[in-house]
Amino acid sequence: MGILLAEDYFEYIERQEFGPQSFGAFRRGAWPEFIGDLRTIAQRENGEEAYDRAHEIYKSAGDYQISTGEQEHMRLTGFFRNVRQGLGHDVSDEALEQQPMGPSTTDWLEYKRERLPEYLNQLDAQGEWALE
Repeated sequence: MGILLAEDYFEYIERQEFGPQSFGAFRRGAWPEFIGDLRTIAQRENGEEAYDRAHEIYKSAGDYQISTGEQEHMRLTGFFRNVRQGLGHDVSDEALEQQPMGPSTTDWLEYKRERLPEYLNQLDAQGEWALE
């Protein structure tokens, strides 16, 4: 259901007009990133394709620094932080997902997509998701 909703919203936002160097154009990349996360969680195919699409969008929109100040990316980084905390990781203020203006979006995406599958496997193996 989450993938279908993200695909619908992505189709909607793709039809919107944004000016050159608009932050709105950059925000389009969040939806394929959500799809990549959801496909990774569900161990479905095409997660990498969704992440690749997000990467292309971020790069073409100017590859801003990741900002946790707007809703889409705040939710994407918050999810990753919660996964790490569920594994007992200390998520300090210096962690990439904690920084209000962190690395570029493409660097963030690569950081997360390299680690998320293993973190999800670890959560599955521990049999519970300890939330603080």
